[in-house]
Amino acid sequence: MAEAEEKKLKPKQAVELRKMGKDITKEAVESVLAGKEQKKVQNISVKLPVEMYEKYFAQMDAGAVQEIMEKALEGYFGKEAAGV
Repeated sequence: MAEAEEKKLKPKQAVELRKMGKDITKEAVESVLAGKEQKKVQNISVKLPVEMYEKYFAQMDAGAVQEIMEKALEGYFGKEAAGV
């Protein structure tokens, strides 16, 4: 078994580890301690009229809305590309 190295945790590293929450892995901890930058998921905001949002997404969480939007866009652009 490999011997564990003693390392001091910097405040910035502690924040990064806390952000991972329940999704934390050994590899992620090692990456943070090594000082490697984590790739951040980039999001783009899209505005919808309130009426449309309430009609289709009112009782859903953000993950469900994202999944529906992705499937709808795949269907739309898939059909459009097939017709071209």
